[in-house]
Amino acid sequence: MSVLITGGTGFLGNHIIHELLSKEYSVVATTRTSEKADALRRKFNNNNLTTVVVEDPVHEGAYNDIFKTHGAEITGVIHTAFPLKIESSNFKKDIIDPAVEGMVNLLKAIERYGSDTVKSVVLTSGTLVMIDMNKVGKDGVKFNEDSWCPSSDEYAQQNVFCALGVAKKLAEMEGWNFYKRQKQTSNIRFTSVLPSYIFGPQTFDTDVHEHLNISNEVINQSMHAKKIGDITPLQSEFVHAADVAKVHVLALERADLTGHRLVLSSGSFNNQDILNVLNEDFPSLRGKIPLGDPMAGIAKTQTDNRITENSATLELLGFSLKTLKQCVDDTAAQVLRVEERRE
Repeated sequence: MSVLITGGTGFLGNHIIHELLSKEYSVVATTRTSEKADALRRKFNNNNLTTVVVEDPVHEGAYNDIFKTHGAEITGVIHTAFPLKIESSNFKKDIIDPAVEGMVNLLKAIERYGSDTVKSVVLTSGTLVMIDMNKVGKDGVKFNEDSWCPSSDEYAQQNVFCALGVAKKLAEMEGWNFYKRQKQTSNIRFTSVLPSYIFGPQTFDTDVHEHLNISNEVINQSMHAKKIGDITPLQSEFVHAADVAKVHVLALERADLTGHRLVLSSGSFNNQDILNVLNEDFPSLRGKIPLGDPMAGIAKTQTDNRITENSATLELLGFSLKTLKQCVDDTAAQVLRVEERRE
């Protein structure tokens, strides 16, 4: 049994590949360049990993050759690839259209060449898809597995987070339309996974650099801050990368997860919560990074600042998600270990 994963070179993609290989799946991973393909194979050094270059996922037929070549062996597909262009000034051109077109191209290839062999498709979506930014902060408003953000042009243009939500929503809706079609023919299963901020170590120490991927940079910034003013204020929700990878693979395997939107959020956090864990658990950082106001952390005040509600997901999964302490400890320990080696 082989699993096709798009976006395999990304932070989450690496974690999912690791999870798949650890369970002895054969993996076909897409990359944008041959250089990235070579690097990915070197890092994993596993004969069960094959790479395929897809230079432009939005090009019509971009995924066709993969299924022509590997179609007989691909039984599962995980789509993580996404145009994450945070600095864009043209959200529709750079984020929304590529996200939708890439999803459509993949689904068309599955329908045309993989309908006899592919059994399940899993999409990496995100909590931005379920959150209406215009309602955040209003008393009692929470978003759950049935919630969707608006998809109007006006909403998408408000800011990049709204644009990302719209892009992922439209791509996810293509997946659900695909699922409805498949239920009438080959009955391919479909599940979407909606993670919040994904924390956790890089799969490989060699991927630890001065700046980390967008989500982990939140922790990295606090680890290297001299004063509170060096830290960008943030309050959001989190999940551990290992949990996200695990759920993607379970969604391929477990028929009872078919047709569900799995919302992955372990809880809420703010910058002070991260500082508290760093100061409490890493003596080498104590006195070098800000202490802040320890009692202002969400964990200390026991304040429920979550805007998502995912009890249905947790009941389905049947296990609890890792804590913020585990997320910060795992991430910071790796960064410190790598930095010590480089000194």
